[in-house]
Amino acid sequence: NAEGNVTHYVAVKEDVTARKVAEAKLEQLAVTDSLTGLLNRRGFFQEAEKVYARSLNPPYELAILMMDIDHFKDINDRYGHQAGDAVLREIGARLRDRLRPTDLVARYGGEEFVALLPRTPLDTLRQIARRLNAAICEKPVTYEGAPIPVTVSIGGAMLTADCRLLDELLSRADQAMYQAKASGRNCAVMFNAEGIQHEGC
Repeated sequence: NAEGNVTHYVAVKEDVTARKVAEAKLEQLAVTDSLTGLLNRRGFFQEAEKVYARSLNPPYELAILMMDIDHFKDINDRYGHQAGDAVLREIGARLRDRLRPTDLVARYGGEEFVALLPRTPLDTLRQIARRLNAAICEKPVTYEGAPIPVTVSIGGAMLTADCRLLDELLSRADQAMYQAKASGRNCAVMFNAEGIQHEGC
């Protein structure tokens, strides 16, 4: 009867809606780091490709920061893996809270984070890198009442005339980050048109 058809239609509609909600949740889980709540590597690349494409037409300045927690293995060894997880969560939160809503920030893997910053000139990138460095090293992470000192090494890079691909941009930021580690850690190094430039620790 008509009444039965209405009931059947509502049930089917609710079933489809529930399935779509479940699928959306699964997709969200697939691109989110379960520990920090940030994008994971897959999620970062999905969104970064969109930001990168927008930066080309019309062109605008696009910058990236690669950040690695210094001596993270020592933190795990000394305080335990749960403390290490707490450090990752806290550092992720500090990065997210100090970047703009338009910036992409992700846990890139292990103890490494990445941030893609649209419409960001080099001078501003340097300021942001210094601010993030200070936000992390000036306040220890507290775990079960114990302060855990944490520092990060940061590498930054800009899209330039000779660096127009997202993979190249990531590679240059990664090179700069490893230079920061080689320079004593707890500092930022920028890779620009003149090459790697130390920003100080």
